[in-house]
Amino acid sequence: MILGIGSDLVLIERIDKILKKHPQRFLSRVFHKDEQTYALNHKYPATAFASRFAAKEAALKALGTGLLPYFNWHDIWVQHNDLGMPCLMTQGTIHAYLDQHFASKNSQLCWHLTLTHDGEYAQAFAVLESRTYDNS
Repeated sequence: MILGIGSDLVLIERIDKILKKHPQRFLSRVFHKDEQTYALNHKYPATAFASRFAAKEAALKALGTGLLPYFNWHDIWVQHNDLGMPCLMTQGTIHAYLDQHFASKNSQLCWHLTLTHDGEYAQAFAVLESRTYDNS
C-alpha cells in the first residue's frame, strides 16, 4: 500500500552558488558522508548534490511532514545499490518517526526513488510503500 508520494525540483545553479559560497558548511549540514563522497567524485558535483537535495525534499513530502525541527538532514540520504539504482536510506530521528507512525509487525516499509536531471534542473520522485506479509 502506498503511504505517501513526494516530488521536488531543484535549480542546479542554486546549489552550485551555495557550494561556491559556503562549501563546507552546506555539505556538512545537509549531506550524509556517503552523498558527499559520491557527489564530489561525480563529473558535475552540483548536479549530483542538487538531485540528492531534491530526493531528501521529495521523501519528506512523502512523509507528509517536511523537515520537522527535530529531523536531521543527515538522517535521510541517497545511496546506490550494486546496479547503480538510487535508494533512500534512513537513520536517527527520521527512522524513528517512520517506525512510530508507519511501521506495523506485519509489514515492511520500502522507499522507491527516481532521480533525473536535464539542463538547469534536477528532480526527484519518492514513494513510501508498506509491504504487508503473512506470518502464518
